[in-house]
Amino acid sequence: MARYLAVLGLVLAVAVPTALSRSSAGALAEETVQGYFVAEVESEETASIDGDQLGPQTLAVGSLPPLICPFVKYNGEAATPGPASTNVTIGPTYELCHTILPPFGTRTVTVTMNGCVFDVEATATVTEGGEEHFLGDPDIECPAGKQIEIHVYNTASLNDAGAATLCTYDIQPQTDLIGITFTNQHNEPTAVDDVVADFNVASIDVTRTAGTEGLCGPVSQTAVYQGQATFRATSEAGEFVAAEVANKKRFLFEGGAKALTFKGENGSAKLTTEKGAIECAAVKYEGTPANAQPDELTIKPTYSECKFDNLTAHVEFNECTYTQKLSENFTRTVGGKKPERHTTGPMEIICPKDKSIKVKVTKKGTNEVECTFTFGAQAPGGVVDLKNVAAAKRSVLFTNTVTNVAYEVEGNAATCGKNGEKLTNGALDGEIDVKAYSEAAQIHLQVVGIVAPECPKAK
Repeated sequence: MARYLAVLGLVLAVAVPTALSRSSAGALAEETVQGYFVAEVESEETASIDGDQLGPQTLAVGSLPPLICPFVKYNGEAATPGPASTNVTIGPTYELCHTILPPFGTRTVTVTMNGCVFDVEATATVTEGGEEHFLGDPDIECPAGKQIEIHVYNTASLNDAGAATLCTYDIQPQTDLIGITFTNQHNEPTAVDDVVADFNVASIDVTRTAGTEGLCGPVSQTAVYQGQATFRATSEAGEFVAAEVANKKRFLFEGGAKALTFKGENGSAKLTTEKGAIECAAVKYEGTPANAQPDELTIKPTYSECKFDNLTAHVEFNECTYTQKLSENFTRTVGGKKPERHTTGPMEIICPKDKSIKVKVTKKGTNEVECTFTFGAQAPGGVVDLKNVAAAKRSVLFTNTVTNVAYEVEGNAATCGKNGEKLTNGALDGEIDVKAYSEAAQIHLQVVGIVAPECPKAK
């Protein structure tokens, strides 16, 4: 199979002197995107990632001369099985590293990863100069009790055996780093396509564990990792496969392709009317997506354990469903280990001809109907907030903030509201966590993708 790797909908915002850093990119800090990596592998396969450096990689610790590594290899894999993943893990191997350390001159450096990797998450997508780029946010992850170790030796030989250590630095596991930019490299006509990764990862926390402050800098410092590499993807059979980072907004059923379904359980709902609220303590959602990457979901809801004031309410959907759509932008809420990414979307009520949702409120101790609320097919106002929930199997939390819901009331006006009138002052609130399944086995579900505005121009 031909080898090629592509990236769609990405950002060029590398923090170099002539480019705009993400911290100064204005709207990018407020509105961004959950992108994802795509590789043409089967649902049960995990795509492998490998890369080679394009020129030396450098790590500048504090104000000291940079550590230079002329030979770097990258090996890793998608974080989850299947054709799409929001994260990839990349484990670099550094060889023949050195630094020019006054007053010693060229000194040998070793970088020992100890099993640590970069966990890179697909984030913002923006277009710069007509070319699409993609920003990756890397975390440094290590096995328990491990860290990246850097040793500077008092030798210029490629072999550090027996040489005294001048400086030693540790890089502990850490999150909230930014600064990887991916760009499609299209090679025509017969060469393969791949992806160029630009590393400009700043504010990496570094601890000096050996050496003097005068020679090696303070105990606590920050470092900047810079360089360029190409990345490819392979299947478990060792074939190079097509891969990309995509940005079309949709629900992503990730990690399975057979008999896809979704379910929400243990949700709540509050239907506010003129005379009070119909509150349901047991809400369920279920449905079958049109495909593994739909741009909307048709939801069959079930409401039970409902009350209207102190009266019992029965909600009959009568084949009516909810259609959950997606709006244009993600919002990024800063805080916690990772910024929370969520989006919103309008929800419509869809009913067959001559059908509607009926809420029947019965009198205390009887089955006699006191009020009937009728909700027909409509596109109310407000939105549903959709937040990706990080867990062993990702899910999406639906939070309803739906307004201007239309309904009619039949019954005692004092208890139920304006009898026989069409009202539009209803509201639907509540939340439910929706999970995805493939042949009854839970898989990942999340909302991904957006075409973002153009990147602000460098000043």
